[in-house]
Order: sequence, then structure tokens, then C-alpha cells
Amino acid sequence: MIVIDNVPLVVNAKEGDKKQEQLEVVFAATNSPFIQRANSCYVNSHLSLSRSLSRTKKCIHVLQNETASVEFRVDDAVLASDDATTCVIAVVVCQATGVAAIAHFDELSSRSDACLRKFMSQHVGGRYCTYDLYLVGGMMEETLVGLRTSANLLSKFNQSPGKFNLKLCCVYDQNTCTQTGCPLVRSFGFDPLTNTTYHVSTSVLNLGIASIRRNISQHNLEALAQHAQSASASASAEDGGAERRVSSSEPTKEEQREEKEEKVKKKEEREGHGVSASEFAESKGKRSASGSRRTKLGSSAFNTEQKRGPGLERRLANYWLTESEDELVDLVNVYDTWDQKFVLTGRIHTVSRFLMVNYAFLLTLSDEDLLKKTSTTPQYEGENFCFDVRLALKFILEHAQEPSFTLYTQSYTWDPMSSIWMEVDKYTGKKMKHLQLQEEFNSIQLDPLGHHGGDHGALGKMPQVDIPGSSWSYTSLVDLEKEHLEAAGA
Repeated sequence: MIVIDNVPLVVNAKEGDKKQEQLEVVFAATNSPFIQRANSCYVNSHLSLSRSLSRTKKCIHVLQNETASVEFRVDDAVLASDDATTCVIAVVVCQATGVAAIAHFDELSSRSDACLRKFMSQHVGGRYCTYDLYLVGGMMEETLVGLRTSANLLSKFNQSPGKFNLKLCCVYDQNTCTQTGCPLVRSFGFDPLTNTTYHVSTSVLNLGIASIRRNISQHNLEALAQHAQSASASASAEDGGAERRVSSSEPTKEEQREEKEEKVKKKEEREGHGVSASEFAESKGKRSASGSRRTKLGSSAFNTEQKRGPGLERRLANYWLTESEDELVDLVNVYDTWDQKFVLTGRIHTVSRFLMVNYAFLLTLSDEDLLKKTSTTPQYEGENFCFDVRLALKFILEHAQEPSFTLYTQSYTWDPMSSIWMEVDKYTGKKMKHLQLQEEFNSIQLDPLGHHGGDHGALGKMPQVDIPGSSWSYTSLVDLEKEHLEAAGA
């Protein structure tokens, strides 16, 4: 049951019409004055993770279809997620048990009962506890994916026997700019110890610069181009006026007025989006050599890789490896609450030939075409979307040399001194040690009496035996014994 300001949420819908009920629950939640005030405060907040927190503060960042939970009274950490346009970021806090959980839901995971149960199972207090609920994302757009995602979550929480105090519900029309259609916020950070909310995206007006550029209509681009031409014309006129001022002692009133207007135009360009009109027209859709166009955010405590947690390439690739029609959607838990470690669970992945060709084809596309092929809202994605897609696809193509490949479990712990996640368990390292011992054992040549020796013929060489118990054996001991007997008989 959802409660807003100590009042149960009332949904006006016909009985038996589940689809209409799901839509009405979104309208009922967002039309509440209490929720509208909370949404306005969060949208206009200037608190951000990179500028408001110290370097030593642990940040547990989840990606799409990932979840994590912390026992915040003993593990001082901030929960965060980013890049939610039609997705919804959900945070549930249980003050009784001292556990806070975060998840990044898309449309498929939001309508899955198994994913919601997995998300709520991290709260050990039981299903009848009282929780604080925060929802951010699910923008309003033509496909209505954001509306359905928000409706799925709100309806499931409202039908739950637990009591959910809805503190923030910045979804649908509450999270959409009426002028540009862009999402007002696409990220959410939460400190459960102080109940403080933060922005993760720190671009202008909480929007990606690339999103703003892609959302500008062709009419506006033409107007900007005309403005650039007029600016260049006025600049040439100013140069001519400067030459005339050399010959004359004082500038005319018309020259003074033109110079004043030019200064005002330059000031407006600087205070706009940080680039001029000509730069807008030339840089639309372009990326830097590294694959992403970064904005200058000043001194940041979180760099691009570490602010979203360790193993970014692998986690981004996991979404592309698991999101297929023949496989059920899953909500991956990436944080061990009790050991306080960031854990990437190992798994065997199978990639078909068709997907390999498809992923290789996607890597050849431009940013504009890649957005159309891979995003539900290509015109509203952040500036790092194409970079993340290419990073994930390259990781898959590099590891999928065979139809199936294995990614081993990796664990990371937070080091406050260096402000990075450090790997503590490396299972691939254990495998390398076994192979190294096997090679050293195979390089030893023994004679029939067990003494070290040189080449004594076929009898002087013992068969190459794999390490007992090793899971990387290539031949069995029986086959090696047969080969040894055949060599002795010859």
C-alpha cells in the first residue's frame, strides 16, 4: 500500500481493468500537492555527488537492471544511478532494519514479479514493514515506455501488503520539460544515513549537452546559423568601424550602438550552452577521439570510470548478453551487503553467430544511427550513451572468440585513501597459477626409477599428467596410460 503524507493513495479506476488502473495510479501519485512540492525541490536542487561529497565517500552506483543494498548504520555509503530516461530508479529504505536498496528498472524488469521480489528480498525485516519509497525517471514521450514502467512499479507497490511512504515520485509529466520535451532529471543519488538526495548528472540544467543538441529542431538550427552569419557580418562591420575610428577622433552614435549590440550577443552566447551558434551547427552529433564528448564540470571527486563502480565494461556488456528473447530478464545484485564488497558474479555466456555479426555491424554505425538502433528515446539520451554501447559491444567481441566464454567472479572493496574500488579476489589469477604449476610439472623429465635425467628414449619420459582435481584438464589419465603402454610395447 502506498501512503502519501499519511494518506493512502486512492486510485479511481474501474474494477477488473488492470491496464487503466496502472495508468491511473501514476496520475494519482503525481497529482498530489505533497509529491509535486517534493519533485520541485529535487529538480531545483543544486546538490550533486561530484561537488557535494568528499573523495573518501563510498558511492555504490548501479546500472540498468542492477540492484544493490546497504546496511547504512554500519556501512556509510551513497546509493546512486544515472541515465534513466524511460527507465525508473527506485530506492526503498527501511528505518526498522537499517537497510536501503536501490534498483534501476526498465520496462521488462518493472513488470516482472520475480525482479521486484528480488529487490524487496534484500530487506530482511519482512514484508509488512514500513518503508520510504523514492522514484525518479520514466519521462513522458511518444512510445509511453516511461509511463508503463512507472505504472508497473507504482501498481505493484500499491498492491503490496507493506506500507510504502512515497517521498518522491518524479516521473512522467513531473519529469519532462514542457518546452523541449527533455527529461528534467535523469539520475538519482541518495544518502540513507542523512536522507539527503543528490543529482548524479551535473550537466547544464541536469541535462546532457548532447541531449540538448539533438533535441533542437531544424528551424532552430537554421535560426542559429543565421545568427552566426549576422554575428560575422557585425564583426566585419566592427572591423570597418575600427578602421574609421583610426582616422576620426570619436566614433559615431551608430557605431557605438552596433558595438554595444555585439557585446550583448557575445555575452548571451557565453551564458547559453557554453558554445557559439557556429559551434552548435558544426559539432552536432560529433564525438571526441575517445568516443565521447565530455563537458567541463570543474573539480570532480569521481572520474568517468570509478563514479559508476568497478568493472564498467563487463557490467555494460552483461546487459547486452542477457537481454534476449529466449532468456528471462533478471535484476543483478552487484553488492554484498554483509561483506561490504562490490561483487561481479561469474557466469558462462553463449553468443550466437547472428548476435556477433549484429554487434559488429552496430560498431560501424555513426552516433545518430546507433542511437536510433539501440535507444527507445534517441533524441534524449545523455552524452555518454554511444560511448557505453560501443564499450560493451567491443568487450563482447573481444571475449567471444568461441560460441561460449566464461567470466569469473570478481570482488572489489572500497579504499577511502585512494578513493577507488580495489580488487581483492581475482579468480582468473588462481587459474593462471594452476596453469603455471602444470607447465612446470610437465617440463620435468623423469627416468623409470624416478631420477631426474635427460632424454632416455620413450621409456625415460613419463606421460604428461594434469594436476589432480584441476578443472582445466585436456586429456584423461586413462588415455595417457594407453599411450605409455603402446610406446613401451613398440
